[in-house]
Amino acid sequence: MKMGLFLAIIIGLSAGLLFWIIIEYVLHRNVTKRSFDRYGKANFKRFKEEFEKFDWYYNPKSDKLYGKSGEYESKIYSDTYEFNDKGMLISNPIEFFRVKYFLRRYIRDKKEEGDFRSNYVKDLWQE
Repeated sequence: MKMGLFLAIIIGLSAGLLFWIIIEYVLHRNVTKRSFDRYGKANFKRFKEEFEKFDWYYNPKSDKLYGKSGEYESKIYSDTYEFNDKGMLISNPIEFFRVKYFLRRYIRDKKEEGDFRSNYVKDLWQE
């Protein structure tokens, strides 16, 4: 009885996680297709290559990343990835979550290092 309950819980959690991953990816795909006149598919490696071409500014109020490289500009917000006025559709759910994890770590690390050009000062009101 206990083993059957344990298996049911594991299966239920796995199904819930799979459902959540699929919903997140479908939303990314639909928003990208609707938001950009021009978009193309890319995997994590291609995303990272494009990402590293830009100097990034983080706006903590809107939780957006803005990139600048010469005359080109880019934005990353709400699971949409815009490079040079073109949308980037991540090719599959696994690659999509690799991109999300990379961005989360990138923002966290840059905040801790104080490397973002922003108006946010961590210890401004602390004595």
